[in-house]
Amino acid sequence: MSATGKTPAGPLLVDGHVHLYDVFDAPVFLDAALANIRTAAGALGCGAGATGCLMLAGTARTLRPEAFARRLAGSPWRMEPTAEGGSWLARRAGGGLLVLVGGRQIATAERVEVLALGVDRPHPDGEPLATTVARVLDDGAVAVLPWAFGKWRALPVPAMRRLADAAAPRRIFLGDNGGRPIGFPTPALFRWAARCGVPVLP
Repeated sequence: MSATGKTPAGPLLVDGHVHLYDVFDAPVFLDAALANIRTAAGALGCGAGATGCLMLAGTARTLRPEAFARRLAGSPWRMEPTAEGGSWLARRAGGGLLVLVGGRQIATAERVEVLALGVDRPHPDGEPLATTVARVLDDGAVAVLPWAFGKWRALPVPAMRRLADAAAPRRIFLGDNGGRPIGFPTPALFRWAARCGVPVLP
């Protein structure tokens, strides 16, 4: 995956929904991401060998990764594209590595968001959910429907089952959110996903 063709060794810890907003201080953002990955690696018993992977969800309001990389000038961080295209390695002087993978966030007619992970090409907003998911899969991206407060009302379990069946054998994912309030009941779609083997990308 690296520019030299070498893949980072050890476990890969993935954050499946990352925005690069213009207001972010780029070095501080990467420092925080690295610290969070190291904290998670410790909690999971992965040790220092884990590498963090940030799956980018670009919108019209977020920075392109190339622009984000330019903001690292003069900092301990440098960011370079990999040989695969659409992905980058961010290295920190003195130690620290993050993988960034391009992607897009798309708003559908039902006001449900779809993430197209792994392919950083614009997709039109405002199309029906089923059309958007099919377009994302045809583009070779991973389609993820992320949980957001109040936005899954248009996705009852029967509708989601039809969408998942239509996407087979190319599976779609559900996306969980660390900001989902503790004590809230588990959304019905997550319960359905657990029963049916639909993967959840946190």
